[in-house]
Amino acid sequence: MSTKHIIKVLILSLFAIVNLNGCVTATENDDVASVEQEVVAIPPPPPTNLVATIVSSTRVTLTWDPVPNAQVYVIMKGTASGNETSYTTWPGTSTTFTDGYLTPGATYSWQVKVAVANEVSGPSNEQITVMPGSTIAVAPTGMTANATSSSRIALSWDTHPSAAKYYLYQRSTVGGSFNYLATVVAPTTTYVVGGLMASTTYSFYVVAQNSEGSSPPSAAASATTFSAGLESYWTFDEDTGSTAADSSGFGRTATLSGGAAFSNDKAPIIDNKSAVTFPSSTAVATVANSASFALFGDFTISMWVKLVAAPTGAVHLLGQRAAGCGALGWELAQDATNQLHMNGVAPLSFGQSLPVGTWTHVAVTSTGGTAQLYINGAQVATGAYSPGPRQAVPLQIGNAGTCAQGAGHLIDELRLYSRGLAASEIATQGTLPPAPTNLVATNVNSAQQDLAWVAGAGAQKYLIYKGTASNNQTFLTSWPATTSTYSDGHLMPSTQYSWKVRVVRNNLISNFSNEQVLTTLPAPGAPTNVTAIAASSSRIDVAWSAVTGAVKYYVFQAANGSATYTFKGTTVSTTFAASGLTANTAYSYKVQAIDSGNSAGAFSTPASATTLP
Repeated sequence: MSTKHIIKVLILSLFAIVNLNGCVTATENDDVASVEQEVVAIPPPPPTNLVATIVSSTRVTLTWDPVPNAQVYVIMKGTASGNETSYTTWPGTSTTFTDGYLTPGATYSWQVKVAVANEVSGPSNEQITVMPGSTIAVAPTGMTANATSSSRIALSWDTHPSAAKYYLYQRSTVGGSFNYLATVVAPTTTYVVGGLMASTTYSFYVVAQNSEGSSPPSAAASATTFSAGLESYWTFDEDTGSTAADSSGFGRTATLSGGAAFSNDKAPIIDNKSAVTFPSSTAVATVANSASFALFGDFTISMWVKLVAAPTGAVHLLGQRAAGCGALGWELAQDATNQLHMNGVAPLSFGQSLPVGTWTHVAVTSTGGTAQLYINGAQVATGAYSPGPRQAVPLQIGNAGTCAQGAGHLIDELRLYSRGLAASEIATQGTLPPAPTNLVATNVNSAQQDLAWVAGAGAQKYLIYKGTASNNQTFLTSWPATTSTYSDGHLMPSTQYSWKVRVVRNNLISNFSNEQVLTTLPAPGAPTNVTAIAASSSRIDVAWSAVTGAVKYYVFQAANGSATYTFKGTTVSTTFAASGLTANTAYSYKVQAIDSGNSAGAFSTPASATTLP
């Protein structure tokens, strides 16, 4: 489907007068006519003398003879003879290409094509390379970084088969420079970084080293240290099983029982895998008792909650109280009298109840006996608060004291701190970014729609959602925060598509933008007024009327009344000279319009002509 270049050819015709004796003589009146004719350019010849040179266990350099007027070269790559596919393009001014990201010990096959005047040649001769087996040139894999406290991050990576030691590099500023961190002697593939700042994102990569030199760096891995004073942190990302790990580093595992289970209905947090659902009065997640759970002194509770139905009674979300809804130490609960409240010596109300069917961030901080209550990152109440008598019982998540529950609910991302977090810290954990606004969808052609939107500062990335009807969108792709436009050029003509966008900030996902529903443009219509006129014994000129939206036309040909049409050529104009034909032969032609989205319209009605004898 490449565009053939239409070239102009000057044809000189000498008309002679034949005398009565059969002699051919030229006269002063012989006419020399210049006829400007459109001819389809033939594909260029393929590149020649392709040579592949192995430079190292991961690097091959290709060279070939130059092709005059080359626009670009197409590098073809495969893993066996004859299975090459397009790998990349290369400037037409260069006949040397190096691939430095190959696998040691692997086999690769190579060919090169060339584009001249928008025509692509066939492939060059083939070259096969079998890479040496050294592996130091391969970057280490499996690099991970996991925060274990407010000052520590644990690193690990896969064993590199030829490494004698590893060099670790670190940076603490997004976009900043990496600096040397430490050397780890093989076979060890773990390292704990200490002395870090709380609530700070760090990135790391590893390089393998031996007597042959150093490998390329691994992919970078990042982690954010916990806030200072973090006592327990349950992400509930296990998805399956009956235990939930504590990510704080203290190892306070929660055990699910009584019908509590992991759920894919989860809080709007990027890369969130699951939450825990508590559908009944027996459902609970328990954690062995710890002094830090008593909430004496300064503390913070931070978590996401969702009620699945309107409560018919009290909802006991979290706390410590004796079994059978017995003696109370403290609990976070909701009932008809106090609404959502923090209970202890006396209840302290949030002044509102949790909405039904929506994930809500709930936080309680206490400093010096004064508590601040937050909903979705914003303070809604404050007052004196004291927990009740210490209870030597486990921490109960989802149902404090196995009390009767007035509604099923879910809990996600639960954190406990031994200090009162600042309002800004709570806002970071619980304030969803504003949804993108002014989403606009625009048709570009029959296969492409462009999106544009407005979003606030601080975006990490955007999430694009696509559907075929209003409100049936599903996740399509992530999109960099550096741009608030997106193009989809793989659509179907005359088809309805619907779009929404969300933004990610502080790892939290916004609500959806406004919706756009738009039908793509139709494919171009069939060309009309097609004519075919014999110009000589070997050429027929085909012409037709222009089609709105067409950027080129495909011409198809059949001979001697055959019903089978084969591709003859491409033109950007509304005329086409079919050459190289057989004398005194009938040919038929159909024309098809192509738009800028590469969508093909219907075929024209055929036009026929017979070449001259």
